Amino acid sequence: DSQSKMLKASSLLAMLAIVSSSLQHPVDSEDSPAKFVIPRFMTNWYGAVKYCNLLGLRLAVIEDREKGSKVYAAVEASDIYVEAKTPVWLGASDLANEGYFHWHATGKRVFYSNWADGQPNNLGGGEHCMEATMIGNTYDGFEWLWNDLNCSVAHYFVCEEIAKPKYSLK
Repeated sequence: DSQSKMLKASSLLAMLAIVSSSLQHPVDSEDSPAKFVIPRFMTNWYGAVKYCNLLGLRLAVIEDREKGSKVYAAVEASDIYVEAKTPVWLGASDLANEGYFHWHATGKRVFYSNWADGQPNNLGGGEHCMEATMIGNTYDGFEWLWNDLNCSVAHYFVCEEIAKPKYSLK
């Protein structure tokens, strides 16, 4: 009946409003093919993967220093960055094979790395997901480094557009 249709439509609009209000506007730079979305809520690593996928995006993949700089700049420019110790989930884990981190979205092994000293260490046998966090002090300065962490910890996270191929078959 029409009342049921109206209720479904209003529920859908309410859900869209909630999702759009939780999004950080995409952070983009002219020289970057990737746009980053940093939602304004925390979730575990699995929830971050799922949420990015729901948006047609992926959890951020960092395959070189330049890309890392762009991801970290996007975090620092976002609403969630309130202090130097705001960790974020990145899209790699060693869930499939302990000690061998792979990018979830591509399946590629993590070759470029930016691990903090002594990381990844799988502390307590349960750290399998990659976070980026600022490490350092006010005297020497802070820098973004990677750490392995329990995947169930709630963090902010970085989604990115999936790069479109430069060439396509016609």
